[in-house]
Amino acid sequence: MFRFVAFIWNVADEQQSAAAAVLRGRLLASRTRWVKVFEHSGVQVHCADRQPPSLEAQALPNGAGVIVGTLLARHHDLANEQACPKARVGPMETERIIATRGEWLIEHTWGNYVALFQEPDGPRKWILKDPCGSLPCLLTSFGQVTVVFSSLADALALGLGPWPVNRDYLSARLMSIGEALDQSPLQGIAQIHRGERVEINPATVTATRAEFLWNPLRFMNEAEQIDDAVSAARLMRATVFACTRALARNHTSILHRLSGGLDSSIVLAALKSDSARPRICCYTYYNPRGRSDERHWARMAAQGACDEHIELAVTPSDIDLSGALRMPPLPEPTPVMGYIQRAVVERRLAAGQDATAVFNGDGGDSGFCSDSFAHAASSFLARHGVRPELFRIATQVA
Repeated sequence: MFRFVAFIWNVADEQQSAAAAVLRGRLLASRTRWVKVFEHSGVQVHCADRQPPSLEAQALPNGAGVIVGTLLARHHDLANEQACPKARVGPMETERIIATRGEWLIEHTWGNYVALFQEPDGPRKWILKDPCGSLPCLLTSFGQVTVVFSSLADALALGLGPWPVNRDYLSARLMSIGEALDQSPLQGIAQIHRGERVEINPATVTATRAEFLWNPLRFMNEAEQIDDAVSAARLMRATVFACTRALARNHTSILHRLSGGLDSSIVLAALKSDSARPRICCYTYYNPRGRSDERHWARMAAQGACDEHIELAVTPSDIDLSGALRMPPLPEPTPVMGYIQRAVVERRLAAGQDATAVFNGDGGDSGFCSDSFAHAASSFLARHGVRPELFRIATQVA
């Protein structure tokens, strides 16, 4: 699993420099094979289990910073279905990143990355988490040294923590009270969320949560909005195809979890229609004693679309619950059953197929608007007022 650890300290402060030296020593003594990918002016970044060209580190010119993970260029032509190219950041792009405090990255790139960059003649550093990726980004401190990391297990191995559980967060999570879920699950660890930028100033030992550089509500305020449903569907298709193909280009063999539902079938359609597609093995798991059987629909989607389709019977008795005791420490609660099943089943299948990535339809409910369609009538009313179309939309929603 790709991970990173970064240390940020004030080189003019003896206490911080000594604490940073302790952390570096612990890192070198750990069992993990860490590779230093960036060092400059009180900043060190180390990565483990890099998977080029998918998950890697890209140092910015002149010691300006580093971007870890997957960095891809955005298509500014929304109708372009071709795979988005990899984004390479040169001196001109780096200058824009620093001048805009990271907004250039939000506007021109996407992927699964964390960016760390700094002003050339000052102490301030910035950490930016991309808006859509799954690479965790956590922040804590040790002897006034700021530690940024992606895996809680790595932080514990460095002798950081333990951190008390935030019981207000836990209570809110159990009761599904959304207002309190923006708190940190663990006291002493801050989670940098998707699209969020944090400023760090080692000279004053402060970390200030600045703002979200990406906010989906901005799309509602765009001057150029798409009212025609057919055009919107065409552009949505192009975006999904371009992004899926771009992620697949980094692999020669992939495993695709094909549920038989719409979302994973759309992803498979994007994969199969790419002329440079990798080898695709689909798998469909099902309960032989379940109330429904999605294999019929999965077979229809898989026909002619993949190199192999595996149907896997899974019953509750097949799931090894002892795996819950072997789960790595995580910064927030996770669905145990799904984690155990995917960790066991998908890792075994991926190893047998020499697959270096697993694709699926997760997130399709949000991406294809089934979570937000109920707002269509109110959105139309806010933008256009009372028109005959409003009642047609309201009827469709109802």
